[in-house]
Amino acid sequence: MLQPYYDLAKLARKEALAPEGASWFFLAAPLIAVAAYLTIPLLIPVLTTFGLPLGYMGDILGGGFLLSLASFVIATAAVETGSPYAQLGSSRAKTFSAITEPVVLFVVFTVALLTGTDLPYALAATVRSSAGQVIRPAHLLASAALFMVILHETGRIPVETHTGPTSSG
Repeated sequence: MLQPYYDLAKLARKEALAPEGASWFFLAAPLIAVAAYLTIPLLIPVLTTFGLPLGYMGDILGGGFLLSLASFVIATAAVETGSPYAQLGSSRAKTFSAITEPVVLFVVFTVALLTGTDLPYALAATVRSSAGQVIRPAHLLASAALFMVILHETGRIPVETHTGPTSSG
């Protein structure tokens, strides 16, 4: 059960390597992305109704901006390597983002239009106010769209290869 955390600890101890010709930005990009990812739970209450440290400083769109920033920084670092394969992978990732980000914005704007705000605490309070709020058709359709985006985004593992094991002679 703890294996993913052991793997993260092992990866954190590894030496940082950069391709020839890459600038400082290549090594800083993962740190910027992790900082953005760790800021999201401080802004958006997902599992709690208690006040979060930065809860009233940002809204759902601010959280989306941070997620997009992290994605952009990693894609830019991949392009900076100069490798055509890294550039192709970066282009592929940004193409998938162009498909999923409008769906997420659609979900956020739908809920914001129904509740009258895009502040996470107010959204949660409005939806919790009555059972009728949860089963509104707009909420159900927006939830289904968000669920499909989550399936798409989390269906990939960080390191994937489409080749099987090979034998060396």
